[in-house]
Amino acid sequence: MGAHPGERSTAGPPVIQTLVAEVYGPDLAGQTQVAQQIKSIFQHTAGVVDTDWYVEDPQPRLVMRVDEVKAAQHGIAVSDVPHALALALSGDQSA
Repeated sequence: MGAHPGERSTAGPPVIQTLVAEVYGPDLAGQTQVAQQIKSIFQHTAGVVDTDWYVEDPQPRLVMRVDEVKAAQHGIAVSDVPHALALALSGDQSA
């Protein structure tokens, strides 16, 4: 408990980011614009210090399409393919 009724103590380990905003969207330019606006709001908010931001590097995207005819010819249900791919790509040895 804090020094005043209803106040909570913030004692605990130090944290790197107390206040975090994550921005998602269809294009990097739009995300960057919104992130700049949020950063500006943080910078002008009383009690917020040491604002910073980072952008993750673009991640490769893998798109796989199931050839339904070939899957059927081999007795594979199309609905089984996503699970098999997830298992194969995860590296999990249990099946």
